[in-house]
Amino acid sequence: MGLPPPPPNPTISLAQIQTVNIRAHVHIVLDLENTSYSQWRRLFDTVFGKFGLRDHVISSTATPRFSDSEWAMIDECIVNWLYMTISTELVDIVMEQNDTALAVWTAIEELFHDNRLTRAVHLESVFRSLLQGDLSVTEYCSQLKVLAGKLADVGHPIREDNQVVNLLRGLNPRLRHMISSINTQDPLPSFRKVRSQLLLEEKSLKNQEKQFGAAA
Repeated sequence: MGLPPPPPNPTISLAQIQTVNIRAHVHIVLDLENTSYSQWRRLFDTVFGKFGLRDHVISSTATPRFSDSEWAMIDECIVNWLYMTISTELVDIVMEQNDTALAVWTAIEELFHDNRLTRAVHLESVFRSLLQGDLSVTEYCSQLKVLAGKLADVGHPIREDNQVVNLLRGLNPRLRHMISSINTQDPLPSFRKVRSQLLLEEKSLKNQEKQFGAAA
């Protein structure tokens, strides 16, 4: 899950860095409970790659140059970016005097990898017991994908075919007739494909209900 090696030279100046609105690039505010760390991290990966800043956050290749005032100010900008995209609770946990970008990045990473087994057991229990109930297909699938992402964050990814099986298991009675037709497809369709099929069926059922209501 490591970042690619940094480029040999910076590709963006301090003046440019200071004008970057990080929330325009990383729209997620990371917290301990409700946000996928993998999504937040991936968004930052693209920012570091786009601006040539990976040498500030990769411990194996980072070469601090605090005697270089421009490098040091860029590092402070990255620290600010990180603080701006995590919850107040997380800031309280990871903030230290004289923080560096590498120190904050590493502290966040370690926090989300601590107690991974305990978190995985809890998340898998929630994932396996989730039922659609009154949720729309979109809402139901979104919740399943978020839980699958959180399980991947703690080192317990769910195979896509298992995600599909779990999706079908929890369908509400109105859509359960779709299970047999999906299960007979060989190979088993992807999660995205199954979601599309269910969305079409959900829309069809709603149209039928409107027609029956108008006739009544």
